[in-house]
Amino acid sequence: MVTVENLSGLSSGTVADGEGDNTSSRQLGRISCTTDDGRITLWADIVALEGESIHVLSVMGAESAVKAVAAILHSEGKARFRIEAEGINPYVEFGKEKDGYCVYKHRASLNHWHFLCISKKKGLLTCMDEASVWRELRSERFTTPLLRGWSPYIVDELKDRELLLRLEGFGCDAGLLAADNDELDEIVTDGLKFQKIVIE
Repeated sequence: MVTVENLSGLSSGTVADGEGDNTSSRQLGRISCTTDDGRITLWADIVALEGESIHVLSVMGAESAVKAVAAILHSEGKARFRIEAEGINPYVEFGKEKDGYCVYKHRASLNHWHFLCISKKKGLLTCMDEASVWRELRSERFTTPLLRGWSPYIVDELKDRELLLRLEGFGCDAGLLAADNDELDEIVTDGLKFQKIVIE
């Protein structure tokens, strides 16, 4: 069983009110998926978008409809998505991420399921905190030698150079680390050259 609350690294949007009770600041939206076979509309509580691609999607609904959307995301067939939610243009159509998705599912009731779909796009961060960015910087994508103490400087530089981007959407704090190895090398070299970071 996988739920949003226990999936590692996904920011849930739940905040503490200071008296020990948790209150959700999440909004709900509706997502419609259109294919040659018809249209499916479901509730969504997490959406993260980049350009015309959907990178994170959490939907809830009848078993057949939710499984159909998950199958569409996994298939090579054409599909277009529209999202009705605050802050998102309802007339813009979105497509599938070409790198595919990891899908987590959970039965919520007798005939209702919750599905969480996260794209496999390189550099996708389901949470934009410093620890998540650092984890990605230490992945096999990069060979630049790094020290943990440099993390605040590197994160600020990535944002300034528009190489660390916050994704549009709601319900999560997703982002994309678009830097390549040469760009990370340059950030570290500049930091050492101008003594913004030091080797200790």
